[in-house]
Amino acid sequence: MGRIGETRVQPGRLFAPEDRGSGPPADALDVQFRAPQSFSLFVDDLFKAGREEDGRACFALYEQVMDRTTAQLQLMGGYVVDEQGISLPARLDLTAYGESTVPGFSMIRIHHHLYVGRTAVSLRDGRRLPVDSPRLRRVARAASAIAVDAVRELTEQRFGCRWGPPPDGYAFEILDPPVYRRIMSHQNATIWDAALGVCPSPWGPRTTWEQPSRDALDMMAADAALIARNSTSRPPR
Repeated sequence: MGRIGETRVQPGRLFAPEDRGSGPPADALDVQFRAPQSFSLFVDDLFKAGREEDGRACFALYEQVMDRTTAQLQLMGGYVVDEQGISLPARLDLTAYGESTVPGFSMIRIHHHLYVGRTAVSLRDGRRLPVDSPRLRRVARAASAIAVDAVRELTEQRFGCRWGPPPDGYAFEILDPPVYRRIMSHQNATIWDAALGVCPSPWGPRTTWEQPSRDALDMMAADAALIARNSTSRPPR
């Protein structure tokens, strides 16, 4: 399992996105972290209202969140597997690349591609070995939830936003200002669902892990629908 804090190191850099001749290896993992939909819509509204300084502050805020997420991925998911199947602490090779839009969607949709190399250097003996993918996937799921909490905390502190589960909703969104209403409207449901999906990698297709995953979103939606049905069928007191 490794000693506590043994993976608390600076990860290696997988590639340099500012160099257009560079790019993630063909077998790299594209771990996509998406900001809550209402946060993206909140930022879109700021820019449309001429509040560009506040809008840019939101982008900087989300970069801070992703810096924390990257560190969390290295700390908790920085492991490789040796020939005996033993998980060893390692220095991951990562590169985070942020985008504010997705193809075919005109509004701001904040998300990050966090590219992770399939091999990493063992901190025990310096060998390059396969990344412990099952562990990394579990950590990515947990890091996604932590990232959402960080966005909520920072927007509450800076902008006074109020978050909570919308009526008949299952994920925390911004309730005040009430931007969530546009997300939940039937008219916009198909558009927002498309924007929530996988964003094509700027460097071509890669193995993609969505955070939150489509399965997780479907499960939460099913739970929310069940709760809504039970609440409406419950006799009044």
